[in-house]
Amino acid sequence: MSYRKMMYIALLFILLTTSGCSLFRFVDNSSPEDIQKFETSKDDLWNQKKALEQEKAAHLKQLADQQAQIILMHRGMSDQQTKIAHADKQIAESNKIIEDLTIQVKLLEEEKEKTVTVKEPEPVLSGFGRVRRRRLRPARSGVRRKSRERNRQRRRRQ
Repeated sequence: MSYRKMMYIALLFILLTTSGCSLFRFVDNSSPEDIQKFETSKDDLWNQKKALEQEKAAHLKQLADQQAQIILMHRGMSDQQTKIAHADKQIAESNKIIEDLTIQVKLLEEEKEKTVTVKEPEPVLSGFGRVRRRRLRPARSGVRRKSRERNRQRRRRQ
């Protein structure tokens, strides 16, 4: 055989063995984590286990704190709900009282209108002996009074 053929065969043999070894490593379908477990020592595993347990304890403590906060929030919400229910009852009672009072006011106004009698104007003698009747003035509302008060306030401001 020639020297070149021998070199090709040796090179081919080296390539096949390296690729075969790299394939053999993952033939058992082990993950990189599993491979790392096999490669690490017992002391490293023990240290990792302690670190994970400490992390777990910290997470459990955080969980307990969050559950305590949730319980406090639920208590606060229930207190607020009772206050709201009490306020709703008071509002309902106030509304009922207001309705009763408005009915009473309407009844009193109706009674007042019924009891008000219209007076006949008295005859007044005019200068030449004629009888003149007085005119009834309509009841004045507080419109003029209010406008006078507003004008006075405006003058005071100026």
